[in-house]
Amino acid sequence: MENSIPWTQIVTAVVAIYAAFMSTVTFIVNKNEKSRKVSLAFSYGFLDTYNGLSDAAVIVTVSNPGYQHVVINIPYLILPDNKTLVFPRPQSNVSYPHKLEAGSSCTIWIGLNELKETLFTNGYNGKVHLDAGVDDGSGRKHLTKKSLILNLDVS
Repeated sequence: MENSIPWTQIVTAVVAIYAAFMSTVTFIVNKNEKSRKVSLAFSYGFLDTYNGLSDAAVIVTVSNPGYQHVVINIPYLILPDNKTLVFPRPQSNVSYPHKLEAGSSCTIWIGLNELKETLFTNGYNGKVHLDAGVDDGSGRKHLTKKSLILNLDVS
């Protein structure tokens, strides 16, 4: 008596495993394509105005690397004690709420001196760690992955 498995059963098993693997991959890809994604990033910069360059500004860029549009509300800053700083009339290249199409981005900015003054007036000093956040239309919160460290002692 031989304990060998017929080659037809081996081929059938390999094909079944391959089919299950491909089905799983397809499911994950389809799920990722349908999910809404938002990414935030900080930068410093100058804005090009009619009178030349602006004063230094802190810029928050909100981008949509996903495949679906996302409706976003006004981005905000998260202070070290988890309080939020929202700009009622933000300086931005769009109005809020904003429909952020797949593959697109928008920016919001505040003058560096204005931000430092606001933080100092509210009792912050020294090095302040800031995060940015934005809420989407479904209530999900999206935050920056990297904090901005702002030194209020340096002008």
